[in-house]
Amino acid sequence: MSNSNYPAIDQADIVIVGGGLVGATLALALNDSDYKVVVLEAFSFGDAGQPSFDDRSVAIAYGSSLLLRDMGLWSNLTSLGQPIEEIRISERGRLGLTRMSAAEEGVVELGRVIENRLLGECFAEQMSASSVDWRAPAVVEAVTQGETSHSIDYRVGQRKHRLEARLLVAADGAQSSTREALGLQTEQTDYGLSAVIANVEHQLPHRGQAFERFTKTGPLAFLPLTDFGGRPRSSLVWTLQHDEAQDWLACDETTFLQGLGEAFGQRLGRLQKVGQRAVYPVSLTQSKHCATRRAVVLGNAAQALNPVAGQGFNLGLRDVATLVDVLLSAQGGDPGADSVTQEYQRLRQPDRRATIRFTDGLIRLFSNDIAPLSHARAGGLLLADVLEPLRQRLVRQGMGLRGRRRLRGGRYG
Repeated sequence: MSNSNYPAIDQADIVIVGGGLVGATLALALNDSDYKVVVLEAFSFGDAGQPSFDDRSVAIAYGSSLLLRDMGLWSNLTSLGQPIEEIRISERGRLGLTRMSAAEEGVVELGRVIENRLLGECFAEQMSASSVDWRAPAVVEAVTQGETSHSIDYRVGQRKHRLEARLLVAADGAQSSTREALGLQTEQTDYGLSAVIANVEHQLPHRGQAFERFTKTGPLAFLPLTDFGGRPRSSLVWTLQHDEAQDWLACDETTFLQGLGEAFGQRLGRLQKVGQRAVYPVSLTQSKHCATRRAVVLGNAAQALNPVAGQGFNLGLRDVATLVDVLLSAQGGDPGADSVTQEYQRLRQPDRRATIRFTDGLIRLFSNDIAPLSHARAGGLLLADVLEPLRQRLVRQGMGLRGRRRLRGGRYG
């Protein structure tokens, strides 16, 4: 990690704008490459304002853990978080139930839930020990596109700097200003919903179980976390209408826990305590293209998904793995050549489209209480539990395996 004495004008092979979960993963994965990589991040590590490393949690699917392992990053994360041993999907008031278990799939875990804050601390430690040129807090002010490089004007404090990048990577989130500067168009879908996020302590141990519960008000998920002070707890994602979400955000703890218990049931015993609550809008933002001349977009800058099924970060990791593979295959050449950027787009588009359709379909189906759809949901859950092909499709999507493919060099992506 570099110091703050940056030159007024500098050059790099690859400039990554955004050092959150996806941008940091890409930078670390390229640490041992021959490329000169610079990261421009608006927040310093440990800054409470960095949205990627807040009090939320991320469910890293089994397939994503394989990608991180192949990029040499998983060993630092194995001591963090809570393994998911079973996923139980049900609808309140219906018989439909689908179970997915690590034992049945022959794997150690279906995934792992890690708090974003812990991921941030882990990445900061790895960055400090790496040769990654990390520049923060750096605010990008302008991007000028050129034939052989892009010029990135940025500011650190009151000092202005310029970077020339042969390849520009936009990893600065759903509201990516870099994507906008590149002229990449987006499509946005507002579902009219918000997600209440919090950590909840409960009476009974979760035993590594994750719950996806489809209620009258919308999908409700409990993801297992490591115990806190010997007390079992889970990460809550409760999808509601905007006004309902604001009401639950504003109410006192007793009222909140009572309402949550009525919606979720007694699977974890009495809900005893809730941590800080936050509300985030549930929407879909997708870039029509994930590459242009000398630039690519990935993670939430390419597609910001709704939180149902926890696919967002896992899809972003597959973006990273594919880009790393394409770049390593092009070492010695021009990382921003059309052959590189267009190959990345060609490889990523099928998985992007399939995952977007999957998550979009889920939120539309399971947040609608129209009777025919409600019956269809219950029937679908029952069928998924007894028809192996359908169940396997759900399992592979949930484990992050449907978008995985064998890449050059024996890695996966």
